[in-house]
Amino acid sequence: MDSYCTLAFNHSVGIKITQRGWRENRRVLMRASDVGHRVLILGGTGRVGQSICRELQRRSRDESVDLEICIAGRNEQVGEEIVRESPSLQFKKVDYRDKDALVAAMKGVSLVVHSAGPFQQRQTAEVLEAAIGAGVNYQDVCDDVDHMEMSRSLHDDAVESNITAAICTGIYPGISNLMAAKAIRDLDAAPEQVTFDYFTAGTGGAGPTILSTTFLLCGEDVRTYVDGKPSIKKPASGVRRVDFGEQVGHKNVFLLNLPEVLSIAEVYKVPNISARFGTAPDIWNVLTRFMACAVPKKILTNQALIAKFSEFIGPLVRAVDAIVGGTTAMRVEAVGSDGSSRSLLYGHEELSECVGIAAAAFTWHLLMSKNLPKGVLYPEELLSDPDEFEAVLESGVRTAFDWKTFTEKSL
Repeated sequence: MDSYCTLAFNHSVGIKITQRGWRENRRVLMRASDVGHRVLILGGTGRVGQSICRELQRRSRDESVDLEICIAGRNEQVGEEIVRESPSLQFKKVDYRDKDALVAAMKGVSLVVHSAGPFQQRQTAEVLEAAIGAGVNYQDVCDDVDHMEMSRSLHDDAVESNITAAICTGIYPGISNLMAAKAIRDLDAAPEQVTFDYFTAGTGGAGPTILSTTFLLCGEDVRTYVDGKPSIKKPASGVRRVDFGEQVGHKNVFLLNLPEVLSIAEVYKVPNISARFGTAPDIWNVLTRFMACAVPKKILTNQALIAKFSEFIGPLVRAVDAIVGGTTAMRVEAVGSDGSSRSLLYGHEELSECVGIAAAAFTWHLLMSKNLPKGVLYPEELLSDPDEFEAVLESGVRTAFDWKTFTEKSL
């Protein structure tokens, strides 16, 4: 049983986090040192980057840790406005595609956090390459399979440079990986199946970035696993209806090509894995499925063109967002070979906020832990210590309005 939560093993239970457990898990991450740290947040002028920054500032203040934060991005005007509102921050104008500027910005940095999405259709992992060259620990919120695989190919270089590079450490993927890992570990038998189901109303407050990401994913074949073998599906296919809890309800979701499918298959050898996503209003789901079926792949994989299209329909999207809100929900289920299952359910009021809070939980761990493994690591590989695992998961879901576990025993 988890040290920080009380679980009643009924069909449907909630996780209750005790104050004693919160203090114990906080000490796990505070045991490293009280020496100051310097963090560089690439994409720090964007919504996710700003959310990461706010959460790090809160933890630094609440836990009396000396933390220096530098936000970096291409939008100098926004960067200067952020610094005016929060004078303790610094801003550097940096284009992540400029290697010399990247390396210069990393001087004296403890950790670089890469939140400058979208990650789809990028040809190189230039920020990670720069971090390896500079000998600086790295973190990203990548949600793209190809970029994840490019990063993993640099594992030996990261080990040789003696750095820790934590990839795909947002909300999904990221916290969702830890949810799957927890569900798998809590099964009474070997895992037979893992399903990831996600819902975000509108753009979740993330604006054009998530819109571009979804449209770009419409141009990618979906990798799933069936009976231990890779199985390629069409994007936006395999529609099913999923219960995301009382506050969100039942929503339609469809297959997308997401990195957590590959990482869970690699780390836990689960034979059957898939990931699905859906949004609201349902007309956006219809549009997404139409694009996946009717629009030529060469258009859907053109990042510049998709970015322009996302900006063009931006006013309509913002109007819809104002009506539907930005609620995000995740349901991750693991099924054992004996038929038993464990599901974890998460809900939050706004995607752009919860991504930042989730990512900052990993950031804090990367800054405070004394025993970080070296190389390019998935979220589920980064946290081998059970106490550190629970501390990061607890911090990452801190502001969730829904956080429950469901258990079904085999007959």
